[in-house]
Amino acid sequence: MILKRYIVNDIQDGIEKAKKELGSEAVILSTKQIKQRGIKGLFSKPKLEVLVAYDSKQEIAIDSANLPSKKALEPKSKRMYSNTDMSDLENKISNIDNMLNTFLKRFDNNYSDKFASYSKDVRNFASKLLENEVKEEIVYKLADEISGLTKQENLEEAEAIKRVSEKFLGKEKAIVLKRNKPTVVLFLGITGVGKTTTLSKLATMFAVSKNKKVAIITTDTYKIASSEQLKVYSEILDVPLSIIYSTNEIDGEIQKYQDKDIIFIDTGKNPDESAYREGIREIISLANPDDIFMVLSAHTTYKSCVKILDSYNYVKNYKFIITKMDEAMSVGTIFNVRSLSNKPISYLTYGQVLTEDIQEYNPSRIVEELMGVTN
Repeated sequence: MILKRYIVNDIQDGIEKAKKELGSEAVILSTKQIKQRGIKGLFSKPKLEVLVAYDSKQEIAIDSANLPSKKALEPKSKRMYSNTDMSDLENKISNIDNMLNTFLKRFDNNYSDKFASYSKDVRNFASKLLENEVKEEIVYKLADEISGLTKQENLEEAEAIKRVSEKFLGKEKAIVLKRNKPTVVLFLGITGVGKTTTLSKLATMFAVSKNKKVAIITTDTYKIASSEQLKVYSEILDVPLSIIYSTNEIDGEIQKYQDKDIIFIDTGKNPDESAYREGIREIISLANPDDIFMVLSAHTTYKSCVKILDSYNYVKNYKFIITKMDEAMSVGTIFNVRSLSNKPISYLTYGQVLTEDIQEYNPSRIVEELMGVTN
């Protein structure tokens, strides 16, 4: 592994330079602002120092064999469309237009008679929740509570919205380290939600930002890419990694890392559901984790949330981490899982920058964004 520093104007500039010179496999480890020296530095905008890691074994070059041929780049001849093709196309456009009109009507401030009895502010907030794909039953419940609190305590509606929503979303529950022994943290979640990447972000946060001693254990031997990804990150962060192939090994590996502040345990998804359940039960029993995190993507629909939570009903005490917030542009999953489980949420993740794109859960900020409050 090789580290390289860039002095740039902003993070986007750093990402573009790193990708151009080192390829898409490069990983941003940290960023910090630096002032220019001398009189000039007093009047100029601070620069950003970006620390990037990459594998020197990977060749950063263009493979000419994969380049398109000259013939492939030549313009193709015009395609002739039949009357049937045009008719099908017109029907599809008409269907899309009808769907769009229905969508716009639904989210008009007076989108439904069901909300006609509520005030304008409550209707607007309810509309925002529905736009974020919050289950309708949840929206009605919140609207009722907000209206009731407004009348009961003679509050302004904005304050009632804030109080009711923040209470519904729950308190922040970030990791709290134990004294004199390692804190053990276990990750659960279906394939594709970003479980391994999230573990790597938290490992980076504790190893780099908090200067803590970290160890990683993975039981994910069914997905080779996950183990390889953790190998790369463990080398970059200079933290030990153990790959175990039997749950019986986990206690011994935890005992080996008793000098660490925190131990992260990644779990894989056995294709055999019954074997997977039994394996997770055994890991929880042997590892006795201080925190169990259920990792969910912000793309997860209400129905999928129901199905996923039901599949993990044998795990009683866990917290949520919601990933890919930047891709979904929606807080619907947060409201939905809070309604379905009443379990706390600890972290939200955005993007791919390990040291920056993870945040402690902040319900106040979520409500402010929904209400259009900017600081």
